[in-house]
Amino acid sequence: GLIWIGVGDFIAEGKWLTFPNARYAKFVNWGGNEPNGGTGENCALMASGYDYRWADYSCSNVYKFICEKAK
Repeated sequence: GLIWIGVGDFIAEGKWLTFPNARYAKFVNWGGNEPNGGTGENCALMASGYDYRWADYSCSNVYKFICEKAK
């Protein structure tokens, strides 16, 4: 499946930030040839068929998402 992870470059192309807090992503796990969508794919997701590595997709797609819970 495909799962949104809360990372995007919609503020500045190629600058992958976590949201909603707009901090630079300290960890990235891009799949081969990713990110590859340019200005048309500004949200990152994790893909089970990609060994759970990341791919960039259009933010308008609807998928499940992962949340982080503070300790």
